[in-house]
Amino acid sequence: MPPKLQANPTPKAFAAAWSKEVLRPALEKLAGVDGRLTKSEVRVTTSLTGAAKFAADNVLDVFTATKVKSSTSVATALKAGERLALAAAKSAAGADGKLSAADMDTLAKFTADFGFLVTAQNQNLEIGVVSDLDSTVIPPEQNGLMPAPYPGVAALYNELDTGSGGSAGDVRYVTARSPDRVTGIPDYLNTHHLPSGTIDTGTSQLPWVSQPEKVRDISRIFEANPDQKFVLFGDTRHKDPEVYKEIAAKYPNQVTAIFINKVEAAAQLLKDGVFTEAAARRVMVAAKAEGLAITTAQIETLIRDNR
Repeated sequence: MPPKLQANPTPKAFAAAWSKEVLRPALEKLAGVDGRLTKSEVRVTTSLTGAAKFAADNVLDVFTATKVKSSTSVATALKAGERLALAAAKSAAGADGKLSAADMDTLAKFTADFGFLVTAQNQNLEIGVVSDLDSTVIPPEQNGLMPAPYPGVAALYNELDTGSGGSAGDVRYVTARSPDRVTGIPDYLNTHHLPSGTIDTGTSQLPWVSQPEKVRDISRIFEANPDQKFVLFGDTRHKDPEVYKEIAAKYPNQVTAIFINKVEAAAQLLKDGVFTEAAARRVMVAAKAEGLAITTAQIETLIRDNR
């Protein structure tokens, strides 16, 4: 199924699609038997499901924007909501007057909604990847330079991203690095044949700061892709185990597996049915070629034991 909104839409197109696909089903669900909305009704959003749940953080603002005191019709609320969405989209749009993926993060309460609208529904069937960078993809710096990725990581991520014939774009990176420290990361990913992907940054590498930041960043990814399942990769630094445990508890139906710095994750993914035997072997062979201390016999044992 194609996306409900094409990439790089105009603010007007986004507002219209959001009003129709997200806000309308929410308002119709919340409206009383008389078809009208009261302030008390729009405060109770726990019943919202599917696309409508993306409007949960917007409906009170929409009701307030109607400037009524008691109740209003769904039609009136829809018009007010579309105006709110249009104003937010115009403020976020780039110089070309369109909304790019980079503009999405500035949409505040509309960010997850935007992600849902521009995501093709068949892409939600593909496994997504959320990965830390430092000590997960990138080993510690040597003489101020970033070394090559850990053996097998590129093959593993590419296999998850496109190995089953799916389209690229299912890998996201979440890091405690500040924005000024990731400017060279896209080139690094490209140089080492890692999947490109969005990079959510932090403001501090202090654990008590980075943990809630990462939880918020990953939550936004999950909420923008509610039908997609994810594999999470991290390490023991910057509270990744604690972050991923919190995410797994919050989104139990979307977490397929969690790996903390284990390139041999290919074997477990084979066992879980995510990878075919051929895919798992390609990852392990690539890791061996890139310097992982593993023999061909050990690879075959891992394959056999995880069939």
